[in-house]
Amino acid sequence: MIAKRLVQQGHRVAILCNRYSGGKEEEVIDGVQIMRIKGGLLRALRNFHYYYKHFRGIFDVVIEEAEGPAGPFFASLYVREPLIILWHQRGKKIFLNQFPLPVALLLIILDYIFALSVKGRFIVVPTLERARELIALGIDDEQIRIVNGGVELKEFVTSIHSCVKVDKPFFLVLNKIREYKCFHHAIYAFQKLLKKHPECKLVIAGRRGSYSYETRLRDLVKKTGLSEKVYFFINISEEEKFWLLSNAHALIVPSPVEGFSLVAVEANSVGTPVIASDGVPSEVVSHGINGLIYPFGNIDALAETMMRLLEDENLRQQLSKNAHRLATRFTWDRSARAFGQVLTEAILDQNRRAIKKLNRVKI
Repeated sequence: MIAKRLVQQGHRVAILCNRYSGGKEEEVIDGVQIMRIKGGLLRALRNFHYYYKHFRGIFDVVIEEAEGPAGPFFASLYVREPLIILWHQRGKKIFLNQFPLPVALLLIILDYIFALSVKGRFIVVPTLERARELIALGIDDEQIRIVNGGVELKEFVTSIHSCVKVDKPFFLVLNKIREYKCFHHAIYAFQKLLKKHPECKLVIAGRRGSYSYETRLRDLVKKTGLSEKVYFFINISEEEKFWLLSNAHALIVPSPVEGFSLVAVEANSVGTPVIASDGVPSEVVSHGINGLIYPFGNIDALAETMMRLLEDENLRQQLSKNAHRLATRFTWDRSARAFGQVLTEAILDQNRRAIKKLNRVKI
């Protein structure tokens, strides 16, 4: 969304990302040039090769996403243009919930090494809480800039249609299907909730990320006898997503950590309150204001929070009213303006460094 707005302002924007089955190697979307290369463990080396072959000396600024498939890429070791790091959150909690312990420990160490490699570079984080995490990791606070995510409120209000059918009331877990997102916590909590509220349903929806984890979720639903109560909607459209968000009793975000939790803001934008773990930034979900917070991993607390929203309609209505109002704080136009300022800062900072270096040479 930010890239599209930068193009509208007259900038040239190119994104290098992972190739996927059925995807074109190159295409232009909303004016943004998209190039896809093979992912995997060698993705960092492929980035290096592609940069030298196609990008070096062409763009004014290079942006690296610190986390993602096979990331970080350590672009600071070879990029000479101004470099901005997008760092959504520290990976520690994700690694411990996604990988075997030996692998998780290696990745945690890699986080520290990466922090050393980006010394002096501008780092963009989505919230103040995530900025504090990076400072604790050893990042200088003067390097950090905060740029929130956003939603397109007008589009969301007009694009809600009944594209999927689920009987109410239902709770919704919506995200990319990955193990560290902890969808299974919601299933266990829902099982407890049904003992008192058998009329409820649970919807699991989102893009397919891990087929093996999705299979385990489906097996868990069968094993717990919830096949008639739990619905799966995978790789849904935007219209289907916002129908679910607008009709859900509440959205559940059970992850150990979220850099921003865009889906929580999307839910709030259509007046749906959020039940979130304490891994979601309080800047996005405030307890008792636009949602309810519970301790991550505490299944009993999650079940009790779901029950509270079912049994206290006045509370739910108040949260819903606040939710829509607070969601207006986060728009992509505002995010694009903030990110544009960081781009300018990065270029000016690089110029200042070059001038200082030149002056030292003259002396």
